Amino acid sequence: MSAADSASRSVVLVVGDAPADAPALAGRPALQHTLDRAARVPGTAAVVRVPQNPHDPGPLRCAAARRWARAAWRGGLGGATVWDELLPAAPLVAALAEHDAQAAVLVGAGWCAFDPHLAGRLQQLHRSAPEAYGMTFTQAPPGLSALVVGRPLLEAMARSDATFGGALAYRPSRPALDPIGREVNLPIGAALRDTARRFVFDTPEAQRRLAAVADALGPGFATADAEAVAAAARAAEGVAPPDAFDDLPEELVIELTTRRLARGPATPQHHADLPDVDLDADLALAVAAQCRGRLVTFGGLGDPVLHPRFADVIRAAQDAGAAGIHVVTDLLGPKDHDHLLTTLPLDVVSVRLNADTAATYARLMGVDAFADVMRRLQGVFDARSASPRGAGLPWVIPRLLKTTDNLADLETFFDRWMHHVGHAVIDRAPRGGCGAGALMPDLGPVPMDPPWTDPAPGQVKRRLHVRAGGAVTLCEQDWRARAALGHTRDAPLVDLWAGVNRVPLHDATPDHAPVCRRCLAWWRLRTGTTAADPAGPPRRPMRTG
Repeated sequence: MSAADSASRSVVLVVGDAPADAPALAGRPALQHTLDRAARVPGTAAVVRVPQNPHDPGPLRCAAARRWARAAWRGGLGGATVWDELLPAAPLVAALAEHDAQAAVLVGAGWCAFDPHLAGRLQQLHRSAPEAYGMTFTQAPPGLSALVVGRPLLEAMARSDATFGGALAYRPSRPALDPIGREVNLPIGAALRDTARRFVFDTPEAQRRLAAVADALGPGFATADAEAVAAAARAAEGVAPPDAFDDLPEELVIELTTRRLARGPATPQHHADLPDVDLDADLALAVAAQCRGRLVTFGGLGDPVLHPRFADVIRAAQDAGAAGIHVVTDLLGPKDHDHLLTTLPLDVVSVRLNADTAATYARLMGVDAFADVMRRLQGVFDARSASPRGAGLPWVIPRLLKTTDNLADLETFFDRWMHHVGHAVIDRAPRGGCGAGALMPDLGPVPMDPPWTDPAPGQVKRRLHVRAGGAVTLCEQDWRARAALGHTRDAPLVDLWAGVNRVPLHDATPDHAPVCRRCLAWWRLRTGTTAADPAGPPRRPMRTG
C-alpha cells in the first residue's frame, strides 16, 4: 500500500447491535439492511463491526441526554447529537488502527435506511481537506446520514472523553459560527432536512415508521436514498390508519400533586384558584405501571417530590419499562428527600430556579430561599458524583421561566449553567388558556406564538397529561381539565387516548376557548373522520396548546 493510499484509507464502522427483540424489516433483520448499505458506500476499504458496551458510563449518559430529542439530529442535553449515540471514541480509534485507516464513516447498527451516496459525498468533502474538515455531516434526520470523521479528531476525543455534540453545539464560553453554516455541513434539500422523524430501528415508533416506508417502497427500499425514505414516511403519515390511536403517544406527563411551596408571581398558584390535590396513591401507581416504552415527566403544577409515594411511583415506572424518567422540582421540599434525586432511576431532574440572583428569586418565587436552594443543588451534584449509578446521571438541568421581571438575570443564568452543567432551559411563561379564558396573565416580555399552520390530516399529539385529580388531558395548559378525555379511575390510559376523536370540540371564540387554539406541541393529531369511522362527521382540527 502506498503512503497516499494509507493517508486516505477509510472504513465504515457499524457501531452497536440492533435490539435483540426487534422485529424483522421487509423480511430481513434490520442489521442486514445496515450492513448491505454500508457495503455500498463508495471509496471505503472495509465494513467493520464495533461492539458497544451497554453498561459503559458514556453511552448511558448520552442515551439519557438523547431520549427527549430522539427525532432531531442534535439538540439533546449538553448538545448531544445522534452520532454521540455511537460513542465512546476509544473503540472507534482501535478499529481504525486495526485496519490502518485514517477516517471512519460512522453509522449505527439500527441505521438500516442510511444513505450510502450521502456518505460517499461526505467522505469526498472530508478528503478534500482532512485537517480543516475533521468531521463532515449533514442535517438529515437521525438514521439517514452517516458522519465522516478523521482519525486524529477521534483520537483527541478519546483522550479528553469529548463528544461530537461538544463541537456542534453553541458554547457561551467560546462563541463561534454555528457549524451548520460552515463547509463541513454538506447541504441537503429542505424537505429532507425538515423531516423531524427518527429512522433508527430502536424504538417502536421508528420501527413502525420504517416498516411503513418499506411497504410503500417495496423492492426499492433496499436502494432508496434519504430523500425517498423521508418522502415515503411523510406520505404514510398523511393517511390516518385505523389503529392511529391504538397506542399511547410518545410522552406522558404525570402531575402527582398540585402542592408547591413556592407561591410567587412565577407560579400558576399565585394567579389562579388551584386547590392542593395529590394524585391518589393507588391511581398513581396504576398510571406508572402503564408507562412501558414511554418518556415520562413527573411535573405539572406542583412539585412531585412532595407526593407521599413519590419514590414508589418512580420505581413503578421503571419496573413498567418507561423509556425515560424526568422529574421537575423546586428543591424546596424536605431536605432529607434530596437523596432520592440521585438514588432513584431518574434520567433527568429539572430544577425550577427562575432567577440568577437572590432578589429576583424572592420576587418571582415568593420565598427568600435562593441561597438555600443553591446549596441543596450543589449537594445534589456532589451526591450524584458519589452515587453507585455514576456516569453523571441523572442530568440536572436548571430552568428559568422567561418573564419581564427576570430579563436582567437571563444572560448570566444561561451562561453560568451552560458552563457548569452543559445545559440550561429557558421556558416561556404559561397561561392556562388564552385570551379571556386564560387563568394567568401573560408574563412574557414579547409575544411568543408562532404563525399558525393547520396540522396535516394524519397528525396526533405527542403528549398526554394526567392531572393530580385523575383527569386526563391533551394539553399541559388545561389546568382545570376543562377539555378532559376522561378519568384514570374509569379506564386505562390507552383507552382514554383512543377516544381523542370523540372529545367534543367547543365552538367558543378563541378568546373564550377552554384551551389554546394555537399549539406549540403538535406532532400528529387527527379529529373527525378516520378510516375506523368513515361515517364520522368531519371536524376542524382541535387546536390545543
